[in-house]
Amino acid sequence: MDELFRRRDDILDLYDLLCDETDDIDKLEENNQKIDGFRNASTYDELAQTIGFSLAQARGNTYTDKGKKYKEQISKIKTAM
Repeated sequence: MDELFRRRDDILDLYDLLCDETDDIDKLEENNQKIDGFRNASTYDELAQTIGFSLAQARGNTYTDKGKKYKEQISKIKTAM
């Protein structure tokens, strides 16, 4: 279980970087709402219930090139959980 919470922390670190690389303010707000439950999960059950969040797709000018890479890294970690 500790490993899952370490991975959650990795995702949240990448998410903070992604926020700095999100050009679309509306999508940033949308992402913040989607990840909120995951960010606040404190038990295994809460983590399992909230891991299914999905961030805004990297279309158009949603993210910078760095942001697209961060989003991809987040997806890979989620898949490994």
